[in-house]
Amino acid sequence: MDTYGGAQNPLVSADVTYFATTKGGAVFAAGSIAWSQALPLNGGDNNVATITRNVLKALVTTRNPALAP
Repeated sequence: MDTYGGAQNPLVSADVTYFATTKGGAVFAAGSIAWSQALPLNGGDNNVATITRNVLKALVTTRNPALAP
């Protein structure tokens, strides 16, 4: 068991999609039923929170985040 009371299982996963649109927008989708519940774990210091923070930062700081250097 891990710290949060569950077991790590290679058969349990989530899909994440991120892409730029031709008109300068971007799409981010997290295909996990537990994505939002994972955000506050370990005080927000976890992989899900880091991915979310990076995507949100890219969305607000560049016109087309997927094409930013």
